[in-house]
Amino acid sequence: MSILPSCQNNHPSQKSQTENTITTKSKSATQKQANKQTENDIEIWDKTKLTTELKNLQNSEIVTVINFWATWCKPCVEELPYFENLHKKYSKDQLKVILVSLDFIEDIDTKVKPFLKQNPQSSEIALLDAGKPKYWIDLINKEWSGAIPATIIGGGPEKSVKNNYFKEGEIDEQTLNNQISRRLVKQ
Repeated sequence: MSILPSCQNNHPSQKSQTENTITTKSKSATQKQANKQTENDIEIWDKTKLTTELKNLQNSEIVTVINFWATWCKPCVEELPYFENLHKKYSKDQLKVILVSLDFIEDIDTKVKPFLKQNPQSSEIALLDAGKPKYWIDLINKEWSGAIPATIIGGGPEKSVKNNYFKEGEIDEQTLNNQISRRLVKQ
């Protein structure tokens, strides 16, 4: 059993920030489907796939946005339209958006797929099944508490922006667009 810090309620309508914890359930070997697509194009990411995506993030010529979210996290769900709007604004040659769900793997058919059916997304969708949260939390950002939503932005043709941008908590649409724009503009 492990503890997953989750869903930081830093929505403007909330007066205080809270952090809930939930206990993960043990996963059987048959539930682990690392790096395979499910019927609704939800890719299951294991530690290796997460590590690969994070390494590719900085070296990509395409600006890449990875958002960590869950169906049960209100601030996460509220910011999903911001990521959807990015597909209207930028071409596939400029921007790649990956929405990585932190829902439990055993909830993929009962919660994640129904949620995505009611709330279609044009972004790539993945579900993280990477073992102990402390391992992958530090892999993403050593300062991250594990609260969601969380967003990391990297890559792009402008190599003068050397560091990935990381935001724990809800990101506003203006900040999201500014971070992407500064990576696309040649200095």
